Amino acid sequence: IETSAFVSSAPVDLIFVDINMPDLNGLDFVRSLVGQKMVVFTTAYSEYAIESYKLNAVDYLLKPISFSDFLRAANKCKHLLACIATIQLQSWDYFCSDRSRFDIQTR
Repeated sequence: IETSAFVSSAPVDLIFVDINMPDLNGLDFVRSLVGQKMVVFTTAYSEYAIESYKLNAVDYLLKPISFSDFLRAANKCKHLLACIATIQLQSWDYFCSDRSRFDIQTR
């Protein structure tokens, strides 16, 4: 519960969370978070994978987790964070189908 409050209020970019935790299921923990956080689920249970992706999980790692699987997930998150940072630094010009122009300011 304290972790949920911290993660919801702190500038956390990435969370690795287990599905099976003592007081709260990892899926419920992620549902309880305020704001969108990047999440990688770690678990021994393959049956929760579909539900994790409904929560926008970046990845789903099955235990025992190999270093190569961990590294792949970490690199995927690093790439997504870099893309987000790039988008936040730019404004984008878009054109409607009727050729009228509109701007999207990302800041």
